[in-house]
Amino acid sequence: MTSRFTGDSMDPDRYTVEELREAALRGKGELSRPLALSLLGRKDYRQKTRDMSRLLMKEGETPRLRAMAATILGQSATPAAKRALRRGLEIEDDVALRGVIEGLSMAGGESEREALRVLSRRRGAIGTAVRAAGQLLEHRHGLRGSNVRVPEKQLRVSARLATEITVRSASVKRAGEAIAAVSQKAAALRLSAQGALTLKCLGKTLMFVPTTELAGGAERITRSKAEAGVVLARQELEGKGWEVQHHVLTEPERSGGARIVVTSPRGRVLYTGTASVRKDGSADFRLRAVDTPGVAAIDIRGTFRDGRVRIDRAKSDPRRRRRSPAPSELPGEG
Repeated sequence: MTSRFTGDSMDPDRYTVEELREAALRGKGELSRPLALSLLGRKDYRQKTRDMSRLLMKEGETPRLRAMAATILGQSATPAAKRALRRGLEIEDDVALRGVIEGLSMAGGESEREALRVLSRRRGAIGTAVRAAGQLLEHRHGLRGSNVRVPEKQLRVSARLATEITVRSASVKRAGEAIAAVSQKAAALRLSAQGALTLKCLGKTLMFVPTTELAGGAERITRSKAEAGVVLARQELEGKGWEVQHHVLTEPERSGGARIVVTSPRGRVLYTGTASVRKDGSADFRLRAVDTPGVAAIDIRGTFRDGRVRIDRAKSDPRRRRRSPAPSELPGEG
């Protein structure tokens, strides 16, 4: 019998769409429903939006599966998927509702940002998720709104204990492969393989990928909010694939430059800095870690010119960080 596993990962191509639909939607077959739904989300088939919409809106269905269906809808970012997610804002279960908010943060635009406002006064995890989603959509589409709240204190890097962060230019081919992998999960991201960088930091393989807007010149970030790029993390466990680890957001400053804010996918501020932008579209920037649990001190300095980021200094000091908080019922993020 042919194995349906490839290394440490499950290969969705070893299953037909019908096999996965039977397992995910009806609980029939050898796979658990969550695993089958995860694999089904990586398939492209005609009834996909309809299947996910029905699963999302099915009252009495497992909240985890409803949340997964919402995320899959967000990954596709089609008009029909976004309509289904806006309907999902009426769901009362908090777990499923957080999936809807996450889906909208991946796929939405100005109308989805406005739709999220109905939940903006909610407290707790829902309120936090709504604010993070709105924040990301405002930057991605250059919309007006409040600036990101950033902790004032930054972590200093010790000259004696700091280690180098290895930075190299990523080949267009490798960056293209990473973008293709991420685009399957976040179709709304507009990324450019030109100017991508690979980084080796604290045992992790990362890749900075600029958005197409940044590739056009740094003066864009002095006019309105922007998503300048993303930091992707290599999925080391499975040995292949990439996932978004950080969003690099920018906000104009009165000085004519821009503030840089790097957040986790759930909106937690991790790093911050400034960019001084020249009239020719080039810029100098510096980035440091904020004093928040679980974040190691870094000091990154560089320039942006002709559509490319160049790193002149990149240091990390893993001993300079506060301990992460104890795990809660709903896990946080790094």
